[in-house]
Amino acid sequence: MAIKKSTIALASAFTAGLIATSAFAGDDGFYQPSYGDLAYPIVTFSGGELTNGAREGYSGIYYGFNRDLGQSGWIGRIYGSIGDYDYDYGPGQGPFGNGPGSVDGDYWTGDIMFGYLWVRNGFDLSVLVGAEYYDRESVTSDPNPNFRGRDEDDEFGFKVVADIESNDLSNSPLYFALGGSYSTAFDNYYSLARVGYSFDRFTIGPEAWALGDDSGDAQRLGGFLKLDFEIGTVATTIIGSGGYQFADDGFAGEFGEEGGYATIEFRMALGEPRRGLPMK
Repeated sequence: MAIKKSTIALASAFTAGLIATSAFAGDDGFYQPSYGDLAYPIVTFSGGELTNGAREGYSGIYYGFNRDLGQSGWIGRIYGSIGDYDYDYGPGQGPFGNGPGSVDGDYWTGDIMFGYLWVRNGFDLSVLVGAEYYDRESVTSDPNPNFRGRDEDDEFGFKVVADIESNDLSNSPLYFALGGSYSTAFDNYYSLARVGYSFDRFTIGPEAWALGDDSGDAQRLGGFLKLDFEIGTVATTIIGSGGYQFADDGFAGEFGEEGGYATIEFRMALGEPRRGLPMK
């Protein structure tokens, strides 16, 4: 049996996170920096998600051109993802009620973006713009008119990303994060909102998602658990979440069917001594 590409990507993202975490024990993402004697010019992130009938893995990197993502300044981002989806439906079902049938496809995306990060007493705000490439392939005959008659399709698009997240400058136990993106490539979008309470190194709370493209739309309600820790010069974050996905007519194209979902993400902020940094 062939192994799907996104399954490999998901396993690779999970393994990379575990290797990175264990190595320093003796990571669309949000980043909550640690402030002190270190500057954090680079943040890497990788992860994956599972829904009913769909899987995705992703990885990316943020870079602060002032060599410190703990301070306001210009930033850049490179991001890529790969995924697959499959589902069956009976007579009168499916995206356009034209069942019975089945869908089996895969896709990958990549973007490069530039923007600005504002660090304030209590929150960080970033806005980035750039270009995205989106490639998708229908492995089987797809009755959806958006895919019918073609085996592969791709688009370049303009993309915008915005994120706001609480930081530890205010010393408040209350946590919030709101982020989202939109691309003209297949009109794909996502938004994510989280609120939580922090204690020790943990943060827990509810979350809500809205995501989709021209293949379908989905909404999610669930909860998340975030763990932050620092070892040496690396600040690491692990975030796990899960809940229920609602899909229009029970199907959301590349985002899977209605049912449960689970996500995991690893972030690593790579620190360096502040001394020797250029004057701003």
